[in-house]
Amino acid sequence: MRFDRSQRVGELLEIARASQSREGFRRDTLEWLRPILGFDGATWVSARGTTAEYFTWQISIADVERARDHAPEFGPMIERSLRQGPLLELGLSGAARRRSGIWNEVFRPLGITSVIAASLGGEPRPLTLLTLCRDGHPSAFDDRGAEAVHALTPVLELGEDLAASREQSATTPPSGLTRREHEIVALVARGLTNDDIARILHISKNTVRNRLAAALERTGTSNRAEIAARFFRGA
Repeated sequence: MRFDRSQRVGELLEIARASQSREGFRRDTLEWLRPILGFDGATWVSARGTTAEYFTWQISIADVERARDHAPEFGPMIERSLRQGPLLELGLSGAARRRSGIWNEVFRPLGITSVIAASLGGEPRPLTLLTLCRDGHPSAFDDRGAEAVHALTPVLELGEDLAASREQSATTPPSGLTRREHEIVALVARGLTNDDIARILHISKNTVRNRLAAALERTGTSNRAEIAARFFRGA
């Protein structure tokens, strides 16, 4: 598999810029990513506390919800993925997969033979687990597939944040921010510089600076860190 990192990151950024909702971003991303990585189904599960949000592609939500019965298996796997990056086969050896409830009661009945699992986000944003699944391929995912997902992880997180900010600002922007200000604050909260934000949103650096200054004044915050914290609290 040939993977041009700069080209693929640029293509995914374009999807993130164009997406108006998390569902749209996830759907468009998976349709774009499928011919690159060759998967047959995917799940995109976000959780905060006891609340979970499911998005599935070629896999039913009912099948994914069965994995709840095996939550203790997911904890260590998610923590490892956050530290090390995407995991092949959930980071389980062949012997461990044979003992795994997730494999035997969720993946195996669906005919899934290979997965890449990637953890996105985490505090202060919702923890999200993206799982790409193969069920009809003659070969399993390899390290190159995991490395490709790892290279795209920052843009996947950014796209989630942008889409979430657009969903919220389409109804009632927090603290009276305009839609553009909300997008800028969302990117500030990701730790991006004004130069980065200008490039992503296709606006000038001066526009970013001016819109951010207006947002600070309107929200009564004094710096980037303070307004970012308010953004993540959903104020």
